[in-house]
Amino acid sequence: MEREKFQRKKKKVLRIIAIALTISLSVLVILALVYARFGIAGLFQNPFTSRLFGLDKQQDIAMPTISNDEKNEIIKALGYDPESVSKEMLTSFKSLDLSLTPQGTAYLIKALLKNKDTIENLQIATTNGNNLEISAIADIALICDMVGENKEAIESTIGELPDKVPVYSELLTEHQSNNTAITQIKIGQVKIPNSIFTSVNGYVDQGINLFFQNALGIQLEGISVNDQSVNINGNFPSLK
Repeated sequence: MEREKFQRKKKKVLRIIAIALTISLSVLVILALVYARFGIAGLFQNPFTSRLFGLDKQQDIAMPTISNDEKNEIIKALGYDPESVSKEMLTSFKSLDLSLTPQGTAYLIKALLKNKDTIENLQIATTNGNNLEISAIADIALICDMVGENKEAIESTIGELPDKVPVYSELLTEHQSNNTAITQIKIGQVKIPNSIFTSVNGYVDQGINLFFQNALGIQLEGISVNDQSVNINGNFPSLK
């Protein structure tokens, strides 16, 4: 009797495992087909797959709060408080070479953004000597406009994109060299294969320059990471 009961329980457990595996494999096959047809954009179109893959979740970076001393140093270097000044008043330029902490860099970028909706919850850190980690939620339409592209035109090729996307990237910068390369990028929690993004590494510096110019009003001459500091050199927007 006990043996028969054991056999029944064993068959029940095996059946549950088999059903679970079948469901899991089915989901993976469907997701693979969606990705093959539409890429990341296709996964975004389905709320279930978006949540399942964590496409709607930002990868957080441990970033301390900027110190009052560094904030005051940035304000002194610029000659104005970037958080309160009207961007229309910044009609001149001042050549600056700033060496900032990651949190100081995040503060500067957020404070100088012409449109605060371009990127949200910006987090920056340095790692492995001269690597830069960046995590933020980007407004797709505003980012496209900033680099001279059109969101609708892109969607006509790859499928409908969401309004905002959480993005994480690791950048390798070479000190005193315009040779920045992406070493890792994630959309939400999904790591993009190297084979997809390495082909654009030759254009990373151009993209960074466009971002600083169009989103911040900074004519960038160089950016690098050295000894845990972010070095930014260029012509910054200034008061007359």
